[in-house]
Amino acid sequence: MKSQPKKDIVEIVAAHGVPYAATASIAYPEDFVGKVKKAGEIRGFKFLYVLSPCPVGWRFASENTVRLARLAVQSKIFPLYEVEDGDRYILNVEPEGVPVDEYLELQGRFSFLREGDRERIQANVDREWSRLKKKMEARGGP
Repeated sequence: MKSQPKKDIVEIVAAHGVPYAATASIAYPEDFVGKVKKAGEIRGFKFLYVLSPCPVGWRFASENTVRLARLAVQSKIFPLYEVEDGDRYILNVEPEGVPVDEYLELQGRFSFLREGDRERIQANVDREWSRLKKKMEARGGP
C-alpha cells in the first residue's frame, strides 16, 4: 500500500480558480445530471470528476456497482460537492458516515490490506472530510 494518500484532483483544479469544479457519482443520478447542466451554463473551464466503479478492475460482482458508488459517498471517501470560482464550496449530499470498511470489503482490489491499513485509511478519510468541511464553512458553503 502507498504510504501517501492519492492527490485530490478537484482541490488541485479548484486551486487554479476555475469557474466550476465538482464531483459526481453514478449512484446519485439527479445530482449528476444537475451538475452537468450547471457546468453547461457556465462560461470558461469546467471540471467534473465522476465516480463509476469498475467491476473488472476493482474485482467485485457487477450487481454491486451502484451499491459501491453509494458506499463511496456515504463513507466520505468520495464526497459530492462543487467548487465555484475556486473558493465557494457547496456540499451536495450529507453522508451517513458509514465506516470505510464497508466500502473496502466488497472489492478484491483491497485484499492485500494488512492489519492496521483499514484504520489508517479511515483516519485519512476522517481527516480529509474535516478539512473539506472547514473549507465549506470558511469559503461560503453551507
